[in-house]
Amino acid sequence: MRKLTGLAAALAMLLLLPLLAQEPVPSAAAIKEALSGKDIKTANRLFLERATYLIRNKQLDSLSSETELAGEIGFAQNELPGAVQHIQRFIDTAVALSGVPELRVNMHVKAADYFNTLGQTRLALDQYQTALISERRLQLPDTLEVARLHYNIGTCLQRMGMLPEAAAEYRLSNAIRTTNTRTTPEDLYLTQNAMGTVMWYALKYDSASLFFNQALVTLNKMPATPQNKYYRPSIIQNNLAAIYGAEGNTTAAIQTMQSSIQNMYSYVRDSTVSQKKASVKSGIYEGIDNLAGLYRELGDYKRASDLLLYSYEQKKNELPEGHSGIFISEILLGQLYNNMNEFEKAEAFIKSGLAKLKAAEGDFLYWEGDAYYTLAMVAASKGEPEAASMYYAASEKAYAAGYGDEYDNIYLDFLSNAAKFYAANNQFAKAKAILDKTLGYVRSVQEGPSQAMFNQLLNMGEIYYLAHRYPETLKYSNEAIDVLNQYLTRASTPIDSARMQFKIPRAILINQQAMYAMQPVHDTAFLNRVSRRMQDAINILEQRKGLIDDAESVQVLIAENAAIYGFARQVEMELYKLTGTAQHLDKYVDLYESALYSRIRNRLNKAAAIRFANLPPAIQTEEEKLKAEIAVSLQLAGADSLQIDRYLKAAQAWQSYLDKIRVQYPGYYQMRYASQERGLTSIRATLPAGVTVVRYYADGDSLRALVIDKDQQVLTDLQAPALSKRIATLVQLNTSDTLPGKLLHELYQDLWQPIAAHIRNRQVVIIPDAVLYSLSFEMLTPAPLQQYAQLAQGSLLAKHVISYQYSLMLVGRQAAEEKALQKNYIAFVPGFDDKDKQAYRQRVGDSVRVDRQYLSLLPQPSTVKLARRLSRLLGGDAYTDHSSTLTRFRSQAAGHKILYIGTHAEYNNQMPDRSRLIFSKEPERPDSNSLYLADIYGCNVASDLAVLTACESGRPGYQDGEGMVSLAHAFNYAGSKSIVMGLWGIDERSSSQITEAMIAHMRKGMAANEALQKAKLDYLQASKGRTLAPAYWAGLVLMGDAVTVDFTSSLSIWWWIAGIMVLLIVGGYWMWKR
Repeated sequence: MRKLTGLAAALAMLLLLPLLAQEPVPSAAAIKEALSGKDIKTANRLFLERATYLIRNKQLDSLSSETELAGEIGFAQNELPGAVQHIQRFIDTAVALSGVPELRVNMHVKAADYFNTLGQTRLALDQYQTALISERRLQLPDTLEVARLHYNIGTCLQRMGMLPEAAAEYRLSNAIRTTNTRTTPEDLYLTQNAMGTVMWYALKYDSASLFFNQALVTLNKMPATPQNKYYRPSIIQNNLAAIYGAEGNTTAAIQTMQSSIQNMYSYVRDSTVSQKKASVKSGIYEGIDNLAGLYRELGDYKRASDLLLYSYEQKKNELPEGHSGIFISEILLGQLYNNMNEFEKAEAFIKSGLAKLKAAEGDFLYWEGDAYYTLAMVAASKGEPEAASMYYAASEKAYAAGYGDEYDNIYLDFLSNAAKFYAANNQFAKAKAILDKTLGYVRSVQEGPSQAMFNQLLNMGEIYYLAHRYPETLKYSNEAIDVLNQYLTRASTPIDSARMQFKIPRAILINQQAMYAMQPVHDTAFLNRVSRRMQDAINILEQRKGLIDDAESVQVLIAENAAIYGFARQVEMELYKLTGTAQHLDKYVDLYESALYSRIRNRLNKAAAIRFANLPPAIQTEEEKLKAEIAVSLQLAGADSLQIDRYLKAAQAWQSYLDKIRVQYPGYYQMRYASQERGLTSIRATLPAGVTVVRYYADGDSLRALVIDKDQQVLTDLQAPALSKRIATLVQLNTSDTLPGKLLHELYQDLWQPIAAHIRNRQVVIIPDAVLYSLSFEMLTPAPLQQYAQLAQGSLLAKHVISYQYSLMLVGRQAAEEKALQKNYIAFVPGFDDKDKQAYRQRVGDSVRVDRQYLSLLPQPSTVKLARRLSRLLGGDAYTDHSSTLTRFRSQAAGHKILYIGTHAEYNNQMPDRSRLIFSKEPERPDSNSLYLADIYGCNVASDLAVLTACESGRPGYQDGEGMVSLAHAFNYAGSKSIVMGLWGIDERSSSQITEAMIAHMRKGMAANEALQKAKLDYLQASKGRTLAPAYWAGLVLMGDAVTVDFTSSLSIWWWIAGIMVLLIVGGYWMWKR
């Protein structure tokens, strides 16, 4: 430390000594060489000599640049404290000895730049703020230097999560630069980019996009340096990608982010670049993190994980210890693993990131809030309410410090969720305190009734409901409805009224729930009143279906339908049990099945770019135009009556369109818009003789089974405690050496025995629900078994021919007459052998763009061999290995009796639209090898039976079976009558054996359901040891109709050709003899 205090005296003494002309000035390289050799004494001496020379010769610009060297020498002596002290003394001494006060501003800026390279944002901020104070002391008018300092201060504050403060600094910088004619294009670019960021955080995406695009225009006016050609466009692309993602244009977002990363790499590799590589690499890794975030939002967690882990490892290797990018990576990984329900990993990463964040210089409040919020969700998911409450409080404190007195939608959403958590966990006072604050804020900033006011009042009603304080629930829900009604009468435009109208269901729900809870006796009259009111809510939701409007309305449909339909079902079930009236059971069933279709249709509505097979593009374009006209008609300027008239005409045109497609394109209409109500009487009338249907309903905390056949319908309440846990245990034990006989029998007793007396047919169609999609009912045993070999005789597989459906509305429905398919077979089996993957790896090259998940997929040699054998047996094409591409599938799949797809697949239950089938990589389109759920609707896969022996991943999810249901629905619409698919990841060899045996039985005339049962029994008879375990055979199930396939002999055409040739030869010989 004594060496540091002597810096000023040493410099002053050196200035008094004459320098000999022949003595060379020490170079910066020589000083750094001494530092690298840990010769601090020599480095300090050379630095003093160099600084003295620069002061003596008034080379002040060069002197400012020595600030970084001062920091490096101080860091070598005492790390960060040493760097800070050495820099400060150097600046004070240099300014004093040079006699130039203006020098202080530039030297503090250089010091800030130095600390930025170390990732020490707090220290950099201190230096910029000190520079600004020094500039102000010069008593100059607001100069461009002041604008630059405000901009740099804003950048540091933004990195630290202090968004309101950052926005204020950016605005000060912008105000100076936009009014000063001497502003350079470079400074104008920086301001435009910063203002775009401000608008982004204010959720003003149009304004943000405007500023970012202005920045791109400004860049084109600047010299084509590597910085302007690569680095700065990369920054803008990063920001635009965020906007595309927020607006739902995910494809554009991913492509733009990938371009951003590539530009960053190009900048780093450019040999003329002199900028610090560490700071640029930090930008690269930030871009990779953002790209991972886009995949995370899509539910593509494997891709997101690959990218985040790659970025994390690179940061640890390339960035200095303590850099903020490292703990940001850990927080991002924690958030991802929480999404993936890997709570232990999530907690470990978050806590590690938090520890580093706390040790870092500065307040990274936004990231701190995110970290604690994730820990709160993890704790809540693990059933640890006390820990969750503590973390919610810590998160709220960090967010409050970061956001200040401002509340944007993100912050309000967090506070609302936190309040509901507190209310649900007996911390009502804390919940109310939060909502008192948010409600007070909304009342203070908004005049009159508004959507925000309605939401806050209803949130208040919800926490009172969670606290079982029903009178207050009624008070606030009624007040919310009053605000809604006032808004509807005072709204300035019909579009505002229409949007608020679609908020009514949420208000009706909580209002009726409170009344239900307060009513001591639930008699028929009361329940019918509640039923009618809930029907009002459902009717409003039904009107919204099929219309694409603002994202908020779609969110209402998706988030609130489940609760509204659930309560309505509860009331109808209570009425049925009270009265025994069949119409209430019909209503219950219709509501449940409609909820399934609602989820599917809402996802279709969100996927705006989807294209549907068997629907001409012109018709779909007409549909999109009519939907847009409904929204636009209410937004056009003009008298209110004229707007209503436009709206009514647009709505009438929409209804005419629906009438047209109902007749001309019934398949599409049925799939997307038709009511799914049929009634149990109608369903039973169309059931084939000899078939029993079992429909399970996992409705809230209740589990019940509806058994129907042509002569009966019986509803039975089931008791199956800890069902999810037991099924998860069973799936884990499916490959164990010993049969979990006790568990299989217990599940039989809970799920099958109570209804067994009503199952009077051998053929059974099961419609599972929730976690039951992970259970193969064929495994269940009427008596406890000891060995796997006993399953062939002692399980439901031996007693019943079981197939599956995903909706009761599809059972017994008569399909339209279709032309019989002529071609027997086609197969698509990528194989995923190491040779093809290595070829792909060499083509891509770039370590960021490579699809690591694709490289990790296991080879499927047995599936490839089977595809080729079936091709020879049935006649037809087998596209295997590199020839099994998505392009070929789209062009060749249609029109075959058997469509065999042997590949890897994901059934994503959390994000069903991300369920996908994976094909081989194409050289020309390396990123286009996934057939996603939405894409399937646009394919023609007309077939009697589609066989998906796919190694499946991605289950279970929060709604078990959603991915499987959605995939089956898509294939069904695209033309497949039935699908063989996996409930879980199936062993490749055993699935090939069962598939081959099934098709062999079908060639003998068996229906698909019987053929699959027989194939499984054959497998059990032929197998030994652990390969008898259910993991090897039970997961393959038939979803859909029990089709019978009339195969055309692949040899018949050759017999005809041979016969004709014989006749020609004989005829020719006879003519010759004549």
